[in-house]
Amino acid sequence: MKRLAPPLAITLLAAALVSCAGESRFRLFGSPLENEVAQWTRTAKLYDRFDTILIAGAIYNGQPLRAAWVEETAKARRLDEAARQQTLARQTEENAALCVIYLAVYTADSQWNAFAGEKARWTVELASPAGAARPASIKKIEREDVPWFGALPFDPTFRVFYRVEYPRAAAPQGPITLTLSSLLGSVEFVWRQI
Repeated sequence: MKRLAPPLAITLLAAALVSCAGESRFRLFGSPLENEVAQWTRTAKLYDRFDTILIAGAIYNGQPLRAAWVEETAKARRLDEAARQQTLARQTEENAALCVIYLAVYTADSQWNAFAGEKARWTVELASPAGAARPASIKKIEREDVPWFGALPFDPTFRVFYRVEYPRAAAPQGPITLTLSSLLGSVEFVWRQI
């Protein structure tokens, strides 16, 4: 059997990688927005022996992620420079006032996927050098309401999404730890630098 010539083998390998990258949402070389989302995403799983209790993703929506989203949105919507700057200013203003974290949560028992409202079964707490804080608000949202939904580095199927807001004073700078706890157990998400 003859060996393929090295240039031909390299060409075939490159073609295979390019075709695979085009078919999958999870690419090896993502856009700047996809890379920022991946960098700020933390995941955790909670099990009871072999039973899944919770699978969660938490995405810290800080200024680098917001800036990447503005750039991608400006390109996609063909915004002029004034509109791009206005969008960036709104994002910067919100970031100065709030620490926003998006949660994407799957629980085996849907009764336990309750983080917002009076029937919440989980405590959500943020710890930072400023101390521990409870959220100013937790809102259940549609997954399409996550600004960069198409760039999530995990499969969002079967997950319920929440927007968790803290006053910026609760997390003025890193590191921060978000803890989800209930009678079933607890998980932590850590960002060493924000």
